[in-house]
Amino acid sequence: MERELLLKFVDGSKTQFAMRELVDTIRHPTILGMTCLFAILLALPSGGMYSAEVPLWARVTLNLVSVGLFAVQFPALLRETYSWATRRRLKVVYEPIITTSAAIMVTLNVEALAVFIVGYSDLTRWDLVLKLAIGALFWEIHISIMLLFVGPALRASEAARLNKSDKTDLAPQKIRIGNAGFLPDDVLRVETKDHFVFVHTSGGAKRVLATMSEAQKALELYGIQVHRRHWVAFRELGEIRQNGRSYAMTTASGHQVAVARERRAAVMQAFNKVAFK
Repeated sequence: MERELLLKFVDGSKTQFAMRELVDTIRHPTILGMTCLFAILLALPSGGMYSAEVPLWARVTLNLVSVGLFAVQFPALLRETYSWATRRRLKVVYEPIITTSAAIMVTLNVEALAVFIVGYSDLTRWDLVLKLAIGALFWEIHISIMLLFVGPALRASEAARLNKSDKTDLAPQKIRIGNAGFLPDDVLRVETKDHFVFVHTSGGAKRVLATMSEAQKALELYGIQVHRRHWVAFRELGEIRQNGRSYAMTTASGHQVAVARERRAAVMQAFNKVAFK
């Protein structure tokens, strides 16, 4: 039996090391937007991430670049770690190791860009160590929150939205006959008189300016035309009786409907299918 690989966070909590789900969470538009917002706030002079020589536009740009770099570096390290861990049949991988490694690489790259913009750097060795530690701490807190709380909440919200959408799609849609709309399951039968069709539903009859061919085309999945003047829903079909040379049907709701001789066989076949379902 294949072992389940777990990702363990700094607070001791664990989650399944599902590669695609983790990467999709990091690159989710909402999470990327939140990360960019934090990056812009940290670029302000009060953030203390850069020296006063780095202009504000450069601070914002560098922090947004760091977000982009992390969105590439972190998933890449996740993939490499997952591959390495599965080959060695490990059960647990520690998330801080991955996040800290990605954060150090991103901070070093961004600091190199800052030096390129300013033209020099007055950072001491300990200043750089402090920056690396602050960067690692920021990304560790951020990733833990995103993967443990924000990501699952977003997936649950999207699942609920999709479920609601599916239910809406499955809801019965009205069909059009002339200028009127009807729920197909409500229509029992249709008959023509003069230039109108009378649509009989469980709630009564409605006169509509239309032709039988229009009504039959709209309702062809829900019943059958039994006569040039009559259409009957499948569930309303009843036994056909001969009266002299003509045929008539008593529908399930008790109405007498004429049945054309040439349509009798098709109507009986449809009735038998419904009766023996």
